[in-house]
Amino acid sequence: MHTIEQRKKTDELKYFRPKMDRSDGDVFDMICKRVKDDEDLDTQTQGTLEALYNRYVVRKSKQDAEEIWKKLTSGDSRKGDDVK
Repeated sequence: MHTIEQRKKTDELKYFRPKMDRSDGDVFDMICKRVKDDEDLDTQTQGTLEALYNRYVVRKSKQDAEEIWKKLTSGDSRKGDDVK
């Protein structure tokens, strides 16, 4: 993992920092300090950064978005007229 990739991942994870539990947050803070100081991360720390990224940054695929759109547009058009 190159320095640019490390910086991108830490920048994206900063938005998810409030959602992290205490241990993940502490680890992430230490990784951010090392990236900020332009240190190269060892393989274990790179793996930890990758695990945090995969756990907190959820990417939706195009297929997921299309399924959600279908659910929203093909739903029941009644607005509770018959409901008592």
